[in-house]
Amino acid sequence: MWPHIHERARVELAKEDSWGGLKGNEQLRPEPNPSKKAFFDQLELMNPALRILAPIRISQAAKDQRIRADFTRTLHHQLAALNGPVNVTYKEYEEVSATHDPVELGFHFGLMDTDLPSLTRWLEERFADVEPEAPTASPR
Repeated sequence: MWPHIHERARVELAKEDSWGGLKGNEQLRPEPNPSKKAFFDQLELMNPALRILAPIRISQAAKDQRIRADFTRTLHHQLAALNGPVNVTYKEYEEVSATHDPVELGFHFGLMDTDLPSLTRWLEERFADVEPEAPTASPR
């Protein structure tokens, strides 16, 4: 199914000449079956919507085709319900920085450059709220 497994990155393995020519949404049989159920059960176990004791920040490119914004918005709402809305920051961008491969990678990887200044400010604000620990004597 993956004749290029040792030659291509994951994104390139999704091209039409790899993975048997199947698109991502065609890789599972449409009818219910035990393998499909096991796959989705495993995905559900990986759902990160849980209680988190640290501040949470999520960034999303609105047009990202790899990680769809509607799914990320759902996760944002789940995390806000579990952790309190004040503890979850969500930033969505309509446009992002250009990448070397705008068709395949543009909105997904362009988000990193676009979000970096905002993310850095957010982190600085979080660390500014942290009281430094009192120095402790070294054990002798």
